[in-house]
Amino acid sequence: KIQMKNFALIFMFLLVSKFVDAQNAPCKGHPLFASSLANHSVAECQEKEFDQMVVYQKDKVKGQIDFIKRGPKFMVSYKFNGDFQSRPSGVQICQNYVNAIEKAGGEILYRADNYLYGKLKKGTDIYWVYVYTDGSGYYSVTSIKEEKMKQEVVASAEEIKSNIQEEGKAIFYGIYFNTGQAALLPESAATLTEMAKFLKLNPNMQ
Repeated sequence: KIQMKNFALIFMFLLVSKFVDAQNAPCKGHPLFASSLANHSVAECQEKEFDQMVVYQKDKVKGQIDFIKRGPKFMVSYKFNGDFQSRPSGVQICQNYVNAIEKAGGEILYRADNYLYGKLKKGTDIYWVYVYTDGSGYYSVTSIKEEKMKQEVVASAEEIKSNIQEEGKAIFYGIYFNTGQAALLPESAATLTEMAKFLKLNPNMQ
């Protein structure tokens, strides 16, 4: 019985360890690009449901402008596994991604020796891409998929009333439409429910 118990514990430990390793394992690579540079492997992956990124773009008048793009964020960093002396230069790494972005029908917004910004369209989705290398053979690829954040915090009917009484107005978030269309999306239900509740409870408020 003791041996069976020990065997069961060891089995559970191995099973949990395998699950944890799978959870912590790096991804296969950045989903926008089918491959990475030769002699490179994934070092780290980071995915965020909603984040922001500063994007640089060349401007004929100002030389350079920057703006912020928000949406789902995906970052993959790659390490060089070959001999350090034979590592690719920053120019080589960036040029590979310039070629890949342009071949996919995208455009390069800004480029330096060790980093670049690009824009890609996949179907109806727009991605903003940032590639950076530090000269050691390491490099990272970060993308933002242009998308509005799903509003999860909704003002209650009581808060709507309080805002109108104290400030003379109420600002509503979480109301979504398809681009260029007047039809409301299902994600708007929570906010609309509270608005309807407010109007029902306060029929005389103007």
